[in-house]
Amino acid sequence: MEEDILAGEARTLDDSLGYILAVIGSVLLSYKATALQRDGVCLALAGDEAGAQDAQARVRRVRLLSGAVLIGALGYFLCLALRAVDQTRGDPAAASSARTNLTASVLVLLAALLRFLDQKGQTAA
Repeated sequence: MEEDILAGEARTLDDSLGYILAVIGSVLLSYKATALQRDGVCLALAGDEAGAQDAQARVRRVRLLSGAVLIGALGYFLCLALRAVDQTRGDPAAASSARTNLTASVLVLLAALLRFLDQKGQTAA
């Protein structure tokens, strides 16, 4: 029985590593978007308005992709936080910590969703 529990925890940790990589990938995509934005500003300064507009369109696409990847990963971590709240019933200190982590997960996911929807709205305009 204990071996099954440990095997389940190992799978969860493996999954967590993958989602942490997704978060890192999202940050790298944001870095790429910022570099593209800088290139667009440089093109605008050089008088290449068409190139600057093309760069801005690419920036929006990369930021949308980055946001989507991040939201997926944060959704996974929210599920883990919900599971932790359920598993800590009976231990007041652990339950308090799990509730705090759940609140943080909800807020972080909400912030990512708001940013994504804002970016999506800018793309539609």
